[in-house]
Amino acid sequence: TYNEPLTAGTHTIRANYAQTSTHESATATGQITILKIKSILTTTRSGISMGETITITGTLSNPSGVLSNEQILLIDFDDTTAGTTTTNNNGEFSFTYTIPISFAGQTLDVKYNGSSTQASVTKTISTNASMLVAIDSISISLNFIEFFFWIF
Repeated sequence: TYNEPLTAGTHTIRANYAQTSTHESATATGQITILKIKSILTTTRSGISMGETITITGTLSNPSGVLSNEQILLIDFDDTTAGTTTTNNNGEFSFTYTIPISFAGQTLDVKYNGSSTQASVTKTISTNASMLVAIDSISISLNFIEFFFWIF
């Protein structure tokens, strides 16, 4: 039985057995690996259109409860950090992000890098945005009469 908590990582444990009237003393060592605590990241988002400003909200927790005052990153489609935020006392966070026009078929990652005791976790968000083509106006001439069409 070992009562002192260990941090995440690999530790050497040594056991000593004291000599008795029937047994000699003995010593043994071994390695034990303590894993980081599982992190749970939930997200929701509003909006999916290119050029639109979306809101991404979520919660960071572990099996014991919410994780407050932890940094969350928003990674955009070209692997750059598009924003950072910190979880509140309820483990909640929020981002706003304007989806670039060139975003068709791309994804966003919401990422928690973990800590000395918490495992890292990434949640991928697909916008399902398709390519948009913007045309301001079209001019057609028929028999010297001009017609203008505006497409929005």
